Amino acid sequence: MGLHTARRMGIPVRNEVFVRAAEYLLGEQEAAGPASGSARAPGWPYMKGNLNPERAKASGAMTCAGICGLLICRDECLQTRALDKAKKEKILARLDQAIYDGLAWLDAHWSVSENPPLKTAELGYYLYGLERAGMMAGVQRIGTHDWYEEGAKFLTGKIAKDGADKGSWSIGKTYPKTEIQETPYALLFLRKASIRVAYAVGEAPKEP
Repeated sequence: MGLHTARRMGIPVRNEVFVRAAEYLLGEQEAAGPASGSARAPGWPYMKGNLNPERAKASGAMTCAGICGLLICRDECLQTRALDKAKKEKILARLDQAIYDGLAWLDAHWSVSENPPLKTAELGYYLYGLERAGMMAGVQRIGTHDWYEEGAKFLTGKIAKDGADKGSWSIGKTYPKTEIQETPYALLFLRKASIRVAYAVGEAPKEP
């Protein structure tokens, strides 16, 4: 996201950086996941081979991050003239499949009250990731789920209504003190703060 924003602000970023980033993200995705229609539904872990077994398996927050990273790389690759047509078509086909597979992972493990499969660990970060993935991909539903309606209903039911923490959220296990991190994530979700990429998955600019 940082490199994407830098380029939008006019800071030069070499095209090959996004190609290399895409290759890295594709390599970090699971080889296969639970069957979900035509998608293989592999997700993303925090890091493959992590010594912490919980961090070495796919999670909701990291799968959202993987989807968003690939959407950005796809958008940048589509708009560059530095790649020849054959190479561009090849990498775009891989990116499209990986993004569809990631969305299928979210559908297969669907929850807005937990960060699957880590329960409430980093729940706010997961919901913010879900907002980013939904908005950037330009999708209203993930599978049969209206991701915003379900997430907003959960969050509005969890806001603190009185006391010193009134108006804040404390919905997951995070450090430092939960509401310091969770409240900004909740507000970003409810605001639909993320911007759709220029060409969402399955889209492409018209050939001149």
